[in-house]
Amino acid sequence: MNRVYRFFFHNGLQWRVETFLLCAGVFSFILPVLYQTRLFSLRLDSDWDTVLPIYGYIADFIRTQHVLPLVFPYAGLGYPILADPLSAMLNPFFMIPLVIFGLDKGLMFVFIILPILAGLSMQTFLKKIAVFGWIRLWASLLYAISGALTARFSAGHTLFFLSYPIVPILAAGAIDRSPSIRWVVISSGVLALMFYSGDVYGVWFGLLWIFAVRAFWRQSFVQVVIVVGFFVVFSFPKLFPTVRDTWPNMQRLFTPVPGEGSVHAALLPFFYMIPLRETFYDRPFFQRILGFHFNWYEYYAFISPLSFVFLLFIRKIWNQQVVRLLVFILIGCSLYLAMRYAYSPFYWLYRWLPAFEIMRVPQRVALYATAPLIALLALGAKGAWNEGKKTLILCLCVGSLLWTYEESRQTFLVAFEKPRILERKLVEELRRQDSSEFTVITHVCCLQRWLVESRIQILNFYVPWRGMGLPPESEMIFLLHPKYVIEKLDIDISAQAYYPLFDTPIARVWKAL
Repeated sequence: MNRVYRFFFHNGLQWRVETFLLCAGVFSFILPVLYQTRLFSLRLDSDWDTVLPIYGYIADFIRTQHVLPLVFPYAGLGYPILADPLSAMLNPFFMIPLVIFGLDKGLMFVFIILPILAGLSMQTFLKKIAVFGWIRLWASLLYAISGALTARFSAGHTLFFLSYPIVPILAAGAIDRSPSIRWVVISSGVLALMFYSGDVYGVWFGLLWIFAVRAFWRQSFVQVVIVVGFFVVFSFPKLFPTVRDTWPNMQRLFTPVPGEGSVHAALLPFFYMIPLRETFYDRPFFQRILGFHFNWYEYYAFISPLSFVFLLFIRKIWNQQVVRLLVFILIGCSLYLAMRYAYSPFYWLYRWLPAFEIMRVPQRVALYATAPLIALLALGAKGAWNEGKKTLILCLCVGSLLWTYEESRQTFLVAFEKPRILERKLVEELRRQDSSEFTVITHVCCLQRWLVESRIQILNFYVPWRGMGLPPESEMIFLLHPKYVIEKLDIDISAQAYYPLFDTPIARVWKAL
């Protein structure tokens, strides 16, 4: 019994034991979900409908041609891949598994490796701020399985779930009063990797983080300039074609509305405490009263209300500068969330510098605030541990992990659905009747993967950017006149010189006269 007591209540763990327990905890979270969904496929009524065909094509192209593709030929009149700022083609943790194992198996590998990387990077950040032992293990595991990551898995937001694991490394590199050149280079490299993941939000928030830290220490902003300089060098292979090809030739599908979906700063803790996902955030009552008008996965970052008990002990360690710095960062995140209100400095920033309006979803700050929030909670837990409240701390840690484990497991399951057999059969029938090269326009969900795998060009393929030469989607049928149009069963387009070719239970295929 004495050995067991010393093992749990002495806040010291060997690094190897701690890392082993961290990886074991992640495996115990991810593997049961992947086994439970082994007969399912990723949900196509989400961004996976765009992600799967694009990256499936890229992986096949690299595997067969041994070079990177520059253009995705099956979207519109050709979609630039390397020059797309939201493309993740250059992220090695993403593309290498897809090339080696194929699209579906490769993504399962990605789902395993990313939470492990998230936990290890959070472990590094916590070491930097002197959090050790069981508390560091708890905080690292909590970050690895948080709702912030699993919600982005469910939504198919590659740019966010690829950058989430490296946010703590950026935090570790930026938090020092006088960071070494090594940490400055690491911070720049993390920003470049975020850009290679397609996460322009991560680059933006990372620079704001570094700026805020320098402001907190009341230092010059030379480090920010140095980080930007290294970032430009590291990201040049993608940054140059983006500036050269995308900005002058492509346009967003819609004009961003500044502050759209913004909510009051005091509501930030909701995103980490409310376990109900869409049944809370998407209810009309809360949309009307609190302003939650965006999809739940833009807000969601559950780590359980039990974790917030550790904030009660913050006053005991308030004299530590790192505690005040983390609070300063979180206040900044809250004000960013409230950017449509005049009390937020970002309200004025976006009016003085309209170019930044492209960062259109302020709720996404919750993803990047997860690491500093958990770090602050860990410091509070450390303060309580040092006061002798070890039993209480362990109970809260275990309870918060179990609650987050189950809630995140349910959130991760949202990413999967039964295979869409009818959609696949529709495309197979279309290809059976016409083996030539042709274009289609589809207004029916969840066909893009099968159309691309059948080498069929989709003129209205849903991508974030569209060539300026393409007409609005409402005019595409009239101006581009594709050979086939796939419409819902209750839509009649015979007046546009099309006749019905065949019907399926989900859609009707029309052919040009």
